[in-house]
Amino acid sequence: KNKLKKINYNFIDSRYIKYIYLSNSKIEYIEPLAFYNLQKLESIDLKFNFIRKIELKTFKNLYNLKRLDLSDNRIESIDSFSFIDLTQLT
Repeated sequence: KNKLKKINYNFIDSRYIKYIYLSNSKIEYIEPLAFYNLQKLESIDLKFNFIRKIELKTFKNLYNLKRLDLSDNRIESIDSFSFIDLTQLT
């Protein structure tokens, strides 16, 4: 298991990553624009973490994202425009 508590802005700087699996990682917070440079990203798995809040721009610029799993977190608030760029979600 990962012990990553926070996903920082631009935590991965690679335009070629398509899949990120961070389930069961004890993540509590995702900074806005954390995934901004990952334009080819198609799937993010963040299930079974401790995420409480989804802020504006958390998933900004992820126009190719098709799958986002936030299940089994502790989400208390979601900014109403958090998912506006995610037009490919299925």
